[in-house]
Amino acid sequence: MFNRVSFRWCHSLRLSVRFKSTSFPNPAKYEYLKSCTSKRWMYNDDMQMRLRRLEFDVGALGNAAAKAAGASHWTDMRLIAEGQFNRVLGVTLDNGMEVVARMPFPLAGPARLMTSSEVATMDFLRNSLGAPVPAVLAWNASSENEVGTEYIIMEKCLGETLPTDKPSPGSTILVAQTVMDLLATVKFSQYGSIYYKEDVDVHLQSRPLYHDPDVGDESTEKFRIGPSAERRFYRGGRAQLDIDRGPWTDPLSYIKAVANCEIEWIKAFADQHPTPSPHPAARHISVLKDWLQQAPAVIPEPQYCVATLSHPDMEPSDVFYEPEGSFEQLSYNVTIADWQGASVLPLFETHVPHFVSTKNNYEKMPDNSTKEGDQKSEDSSEERHVNLSLYALVEGFGEHGEAETPADLYAVLTEPRFQQLRQTIYYSSNLWPDNLPRFEKCLIDLVRGYDENVAWREDRPDSPLQYSPEEIEKNQKDVSDFYMKQFTFQRLLDLLESRGIPVGEDGSVPVADYDKAKAEVDKIQEWILSTFPGDEAKASIIERWPFREGRFDRDLQVCK
Repeated sequence: MFNRVSFRWCHSLRLSVRFKSTSFPNPAKYEYLKSCTSKRWMYNDDMQMRLRRLEFDVGALGNAAAKAAGASHWTDMRLIAEGQFNRVLGVTLDNGMEVVARMPFPLAGPARLMTSSEVATMDFLRNSLGAPVPAVLAWNASSENEVGTEYIIMEKCLGETLPTDKPSPGSTILVAQTVMDLLATVKFSQYGSIYYKEDVDVHLQSRPLYHDPDVGDESTEKFRIGPSAERRFYRGGRAQLDIDRGPWTDPLSYIKAVANCEIEWIKAFADQHPTPSPHPAARHISVLKDWLQQAPAVIPEPQYCVATLSHPDMEPSDVFYEPEGSFEQLSYNVTIADWQGASVLPLFETHVPHFVSTKNNYEKMPDNSTKEGDQKSEDSSEERHVNLSLYALVEGFGEHGEAETPADLYAVLTEPRFQQLRQTIYYSSNLWPDNLPRFEKCLIDLVRGYDENVAWREDRPDSPLQYSPEEIEKNQKDVSDFYMKQFTFQRLLDLLESRGIPVGEDGSVPVADYDKAKAEVDKIQEWILSTFPGDEAKASIIERWPFREGRFDRDLQVCK
């Protein structure tokens, strides 16, 4: 039985490799920190490492941490983990306390805005909603400081992260329901990102924080909604564009801004981009404009468009847990961490957290009459717990949500039309270079399901788009070709893992395995090339090889 869930903050931990020091207390340790990294990448390795370098003053960071925590000085600093967008260090202080210092890479998001918004969001969650987020001890959203880079210093977390190679403890999934339920009940006035009032433009300071301007609490004067700090509006040169980044007061303006950002980027950068698309730039723009025609026809009902705070990508590494209690009354202290990039979006943009198992569809779970009995089933495997937890996550909103918003959130998570809409918006901001076929399929599915999945309303226009059988058939072929490439990549990952070399989804391997993995990949490529006669076939394989240098990676686009 899942009898109790409690919160304690812990943080998702990340890292990289280069430092500048003026007062490091342990020279040997400093040399170790300079050279230490836990993983390397099977493609674009040099670029990956270069874009994760940060030059900062180790001594100044340690001093800032000591001051923030009320200590006299710091005694040690260590790398904790490695991730895509941040470096995270543990700083030990002379009073025995350890705090966490996190610094973003240029890949992570827009300078200043990202850090300012994250700190304000965490403050709002912790102090206004009582949510499981850290106490921020110190922060600076400018690189013009003694440390030399943006940073956030926070309390250190306890516990361990959810496993990625086996099912998660069941009751941790219930925390997702608790947090998502909590976020869905707060209705904001606009879509965008949360900031402190003084950090937004003057004309935005006069706007209310909440949808209901009569709501009054300590947050109404402290926080405001400002421009979106989401990475998609800034990566790969988008920060240079004169585009609408919000805040927005209606869902159609938000959808248009996402698509227009991609259109303007294609106009400005597609011709000079090192990774060409199989399709002309004009074709990308044409399909995006088709979407802008179709969008008004698929905007959901108002209750599904309320502005709510959304966690961007709740990963297993963002969730920490500690078991507590006896076997008969086992519970978990669970915390959800890393709110970088969190923003206020329409409710229909809410995603099921990544750590929730979706291997077994919720429709296969027991019905209401047997759910209680099934929790007492003799099958006590962790996989069974995950399945029951997924059932609780999806069904719980409908059964136990007394407020209107959780019931609406239940619909958002379960109805196919919302999944289609989320996918369409995602591809509209991630089109170049190879997502055009999948984006077109989204539009075809929206049109095909218009009368089935989209409820008729008097104020809803007719679907402006129509697709011929020939257009649908061509798209099916294009999508099939795309997934064949993806299948090749996955088969390579499986083959390497069978040889004792697990490769992450981002193409990374532990440093100790890098040389062996590279050698195995080269052998596999050589063998494949030898089985295909003709220079044209070989050239095609090399061009599509997933571990090639220069392969396009959205996560390697800086945000300036």
